[in-house]
Amino acid sequence: MAAGTPVDKEAFPHYHELIREPMDFSTVGLRLERGHYRSAHAFAQDIRLTLLNCLAFETEGTPVVKLAQRYAYPLPTHPPPALVPD
Repeated sequence: MAAGTPVDKEAFPHYHELIREPMDFSTVGLRLERGHYRSAHAFAQDIRLTLLNCLAFETEGTPVVKLAQRYAYPLPTHPPPALVPD
């Protein structure tokens, strides 16, 4: 299984019991195309959610988990502070 498309409920019924907020890269792409994201932070949050879901469900040590580990943690967890004009 990979994080590129929504997880098939019939093929992986346990996934939807374990993962409360499913997210995948194709859904992120559609949201981006449709103007869903109002900030880069909101976009990054969905990317991070996709990667964290992968880490929670996939088998430790697999290539997809290694990739998710590499990219999930550098992403910010909080929005940057607002710029205050002088």
